[in-house]
Amino acid sequence: MTLEASLGEIIAVLTVGTLIGLDGSQPIFQGLITGFGHHVLIDVVLGVAAGVAWSRVWPQFASQQFSNALNLGMVLGVFAVGRYAGGSGLLAELVFGLTLANMPRTPHMMRQGARMMAFHSELTFLVRSFFFVLLGIMAQFVSKAYVVPILAILAALVLARWLAVRATRWSIRDVLPIQTELLFLLMPRGLITAVLALQVLAARGQAFYFLPAMAFTVVLFTNIFVVVAAVTARKSAAAAVLSGSVASAASSALSTAPETLS
Repeated sequence: MTLEASLGEIIAVLTVGTLIGLDGSQPIFQGLITGFGHHVLIDVVLGVAAGVAWSRVWPQFASQQFSNALNLGMVLGVFAVGRYAGGSGLLAELVFGLTLANMPRTPHMMRQGARMMAFHSELTFLVRSFFFVLLGIMAQFVSKAYVVPILAILAALVLARWLAVRATRWSIRDVLPIQTELLFLLMPRGLITAVLALQVLAARGQAFYFLPAMAFTVVLFTNIFVVVAAVTARKSAAAAVLSGSVASAASSALSTAPETLS
């Protein structure tokens, strides 16, 4: 599910970025293929090269006081170089992280990596908080003419998610019905959706003034599903713990029964 979320956001970024960059002199499909190929080539080469190099350099600084800030600087540097070279930046970041995750690591570096992830999680939460406040300020209620398109988009999201979960059941083994329900509900749209809406608005002008409001609606709607999934998962986990405790007590009683009878 982590890979699904990452790849979904990157494909969205590549698609919107390529469509914005089209000059109208070539067909849309051809432009998408060309843009995807160009971005993927640049970002994969940059991400792998930066990941291999940083895996050799970062252990020298990992135990220093501001190593997390240095690592964040490297992340921002990879993004900046990817954008400057004509790539998407985000795909370069994903390849960079995948390369780092699959490089050999010592137990000491694994502990440093856990500390780094905690630092990045807190920083990401701070950035998202400020950004969604900004989105809330900029988003406006759209006219009644856009209510039906928004409802159609939401219905399409739900239908597409249901079809995707059903179509991929063959690849996921031993999945319980409650887990299938969680897979269906966990379809959040977040920061990337909002960023892309503002990017289109900035590139194409007020003709797309309704996009931030649409993006805000989609983010809110899909995250309500996530809240439902979180509550369901918590109840499922509690039920699993309770059934495990009952099974353990029953097993213990059965094992001690012969001794008690004797």
